[in-house]
Amino acid sequence: MNKKYLMPFLVLAAILTFSSCSNKLKPLAEEYIKAEPQPLEAIGGKVPVTINATFPAKWFNKKAVVTVTPVLRYAGGEAWGTSYTYQGEKVKGNNQVIPQKAGANVTMKSAFTYKPEMKKSELYLTFDAKIKNKTVKLPDVKIGEGVIATSELADAATANAAIAADKFQRIIKEAHDANIMFLIQQANLRAKELNSDAIKEWKELVKNADEAPNQNVAIEISAYASPDGGVKLNTGLAERREGNTNKYLAKELKKMKVDAPVDARYTAQDWEGFKELVQASNLQDKDLVLRVISMYQDPETREKEIKNISAVYSDLAETILPQLRRSRLTANIEIIGKSDDEISALAKSNPSELNIEEILYAATLTNNDSEKMAIYTKASELYPNCYRTWNNIGMMAF
Repeated sequence: MNKKYLMPFLVLAAILTFSSCSNKLKPLAEEYIKAEPQPLEAIGGKVPVTINATFPAKWFNKKAVVTVTPVLRYAGGEAWGTSYTYQGEKVKGNNQVIPQKAGANVTMKSAFTYKPEMKKSELYLTFDAKIKNKTVKLPDVKIGEGVIATSELADAATANAAIAADKFQRIIKEAHDANIMFLIQQANLRAKELNSDAIKEWKELVKNADEAPNQNVAIEISAYASPDGGVKLNTGLAERREGNTNKYLAKELKKMKVDAPVDARYTAQDWEGFKELVQASNLQDKDLVLRVISMYQDPETREKEIKNISAVYSDLAETILPQLRRSRLTANIEIIGKSDDEISALAKSNPSELNIEEILYAATLTNNDSEKMAIYTKASELYPNCYRTWNNIGMMAF
């Protein structure tokens, strides 16, 4: 084919390829997931696990919702752990938002009821993912193997000696929230709310993080309306609450000389928040209210059916709904830790400057057994109440 005719087809193919790839989620590589302890350990009849995972930059689709669940599989059965749900930047919901451009680190904690069969087992992370309403199939990722029973740890003949791992994280992410509450069907900011201790402490935290040389801060505004009064009314109400909160925060940040990015969004009817509060409440017939929510997807039908439960609705109006009329301010703070070179140098020159996780991590930065033993020995002197220091001294001797 003539080159001048071939070029448009190549450009079109590239566009289509990029388009199709950008709407998908790729399998999450094992290197982005770390489960501790390794192997798992039975403690008091439970098998606890802490999973630190990283959604790398550009991995998370802006319109995706991903539910992550650990599952421990063994001969004859499997045990499912606690599920965690994350969402993209363009999804309206109350789950943790994962920025597409930057990605994020997340921590998931779970525990399984111990069974002897779990001694020979494999720990997997499963993914239930959707982009809009389309299901995306992602493969399970194996992240661990085997469970040590506590009763076996005292038996030197059967115990498997192992280094007790550090929990060092280079970047620690924290989220700090504060709420600005509104009166029913109002979007004006009240002095009582803006001068509350919670808001003052939140602003001070943001200022300190912005000034700290090893911290970064980004801010989210999430404005809500309670699910009563109709969708049209609540959409305008939530939007005005977001706008007023955004203007107020912009002025405050300017006063504090804080240059932090602000991402603002609103949710017209906070059904997810409503459901969580009802579940945690002592309301009479709360199970009936939760059934109505699950039975009807249309918000106006939900509201009508709940109002029909007249005995409950008055309690909802007094105790639950006022808590949903709010703007939530979230300060997402990244605390950036020491580099490998800094940690290695301090382990030799001034180990008391390292915390327990840093000094245990320092031992992993050298292949010299004598240096490892020296680091673990110093760690046991500085942190004698941490079993890992003594375990690792014993492991080096072993």
